[in-house]
Amino acid sequence: MKKSLVFFFSIVMCAVLTVPVLADVIDVPNNSFLENNLNQCEYTRRSYTINAPEGGTRIYQEPESNVVLATIQNGETFFVDWTYQNEWGIVSWSEGEKGAVQDWQGKYGWIKLSDTFVVYDNVSFTADHSEEFFYDEALVKSFTEKFEPDMTLYFYKYPGAGEWNSTLELTKENYEDIRGNFGFSSFYEDPEGRIWGYVGYYWGQRDWLCLSDPTNDSIPAFGGALQQVPIQNQDVDADPEEQDETEAESISTQVSQGTQIYPAAPIEAYPDGNPRTKQLTLAGILVAAVAAISGGLIYGQGKKKKK
Repeated sequence: MKKSLVFFFSIVMCAVLTVPVLADVIDVPNNSFLENNLNQCEYTRRSYTINAPEGGTRIYQEPESNVVLATIQNGETFFVDWTYQNEWGIVSWSEGEKGAVQDWQGKYGWIKLSDTFVVYDNVSFTADHSEEFFYDEALVKSFTEKFEPDMTLYFYKYPGAGEWNSTLELTKENYEDIRGNFGFSSFYEDPEGRIWGYVGYYWGQRDWLCLSDPTNDSIPAFGGALQQVPIQNQDVDADPEEQDETEAESISTQVSQGTQIYPAAPIEAYPDGNPRTKQLTLAGILVAAVAAISGGLIYGQGKKKKK
C-alpha cells in the first residue's frame, strides 16, 4: 500500500491569462525507514539501471543495513520515487527467474545508487542543454493556434528520446481551452531546426512537445552526448510463454557517453557469509562453552564431595 500526500500548487491569476490550478500527487511508499527519515529523503522519480562491477547488486531492508532481501543482476531497471542522502533509492520488487525485478505491487527495499546508472531523462537533458533553452511568448501562439480537433499530440520525455511518452487527444470540447492555456516554460531548437516546448504541468502532462511536428509519433533519437546500451526488460505481469525473449534482449536505453557498462552475472546475497548466521553460530559456541565449563565445574564439585 502507499500513502498519498496531495500537494496543491496554486497559480496567481492574471487579468489577461487564466491558468488551471495545478495539482500533483506524491506517493509515499509504506516503508518504515522512509517514513521515519522523510526529511532526509528527496522525491526524485527517476529510473535507474543496475550496473555494478560485480555483475549485480543487492536489495537491502534499509540503508546501511546488513539484511539483504534479494539480489539483482545488471541490466534490470527500477523506478525510484525517493532517494536517501543521494546514495540510496527505494524500489518495489518481486522475485524473477534471475533475481529481483521491478513490480509496482511488490515489496519495498533499498538499493545503492552507486551500483546503477541513471536512465537518461529530462533531468539529464536539462543539465546538458539548459544554456540552449529560450522563451518566446510569440512562439506559443504561432504553434498552438494550429491545434485542431481530432489531433493527437505526442509528448517525449526529452528532445531526442526516440519514442513518445504520453499523448493528448484534442477534441471539439477541449481544443480551444488547450490552445489558450497550454503553458510552455521553455523552448529548445534541435540540430534539425525543430522547435520543442516543455510543459511543466498541464493536466498530467509534463513532457516535451515537438511544436514543429506535434502529431509525429516517431521522431528518431538524436544527441551526440548519448549512447545506446542494451538492457533487460522483463514484464513481470506477462505470460512467460508469450514473452518475446529476442525482443526483450534488443531493448536499449540512452545513457551519457563515457558510462562504463558491466555485464550481468549471478551474485550471492552474502558473499562473506550471512552475518546473522555468524552471530547465531558464535552465540551457539559461547553457549556450548559456558555449558561445558559449567558442566565441568559441577562434575568437579561432585567428585570432591564423594571424597
